[in-house]
Amino acid sequence: MRSVLVYAPVLTGRRIPHVTNPKLNDKQRKFLRGLAHDLSVVVQTGAAGLTEAVLGEIDVALTAHELIKVRFVAAERGDRDAMIEHACDRLDALLIQ
Repeated sequence: MRSVLVYAPVLTGRRIPHVTNPKLNDKQRKFLRGLAHDLSVVVQTGAAGLTEAVLGEIDVALTAHELIKVRFVAAERGDRDAMIEHACDRLDALLIQ
């Protein structure tokens, strides 16, 4: 089980399309980690893994909050990392931590 920070830029209540993986420097990442320190987990994957419903909930949460904590549950580290990468790619989001 691993909680990660996911960030997707939002402008006037709408996700910015195709801002795929803008490069963030270490200072920017540190700032975002500081903002997220007190955040609670917003979405958690279940036994079914990363389903369309979970991706939809992550998308809604990113649109509303821009920076969220997601808990990915998987038995193997490789499976969990694959889920994280798939979610970020699919939602045009950045993994912060």
